[in-house]
Amino acid sequence: PACALGGKVYAFEPDPYSYTILESNLTLNGYDAQCVVIPKALWSKGGLMSIAEMPLSLALPTGHPLHKATIPATTIDDYVQANGISRLDWLKMDIEGGELEVLKGGVRVISQFKPSILVERHDMHPHLQEWIKPRRVYEHILGRLIGGGYTVQDISFKNRSYLIALRPSEAR
Repeated sequence: PACALGGKVYAFEPDPYSYTILESNLTLNGYDAQCVVIPKALWSKGGLMSIAEMPLSLALPTGHPLHKATIPATTIDDYVQANGISRLDWLKMDIEGGELEVLKGGVRVISQFKPSILVERHDMHPHLQEWIKPRRVYEHILGRLIGGGYTVQDISFKNRSYLIALRPSEAR
């Protein structure tokens, strides 16, 4: 929707297969000019990181037994600064449990722009708890955002659980 409304979207997709599908879909739907797809992961620090192949892709430490590939990563703060981005209204994350790590890498930008944030809550998915230790992502994210004047709500849609944090100017 942001592309259709004249917005600019920056999508980070480190998986080569998913990256190709995303690029093709954007082109087929005429949104390739408004959407920039970056073949990197967002994380708490730049460099290289590992992902695993499972029913979903999880971010894992290098050397983990489920390690699939080493991929390049950047932070929200580094990407925004390096690319001269002067506005950030929304931040949507579905990172299979890595949301807190991404937020750690975006503290400066989030503090500056106060974007509204939509996060899929992976701590609620039982299948993830078989593979990684539950990390209480939801509580950590709440703690980071409430101090910024955000209105935070827990919502469900199509059997998924989300955290939505509206920035102060959009809260009602």
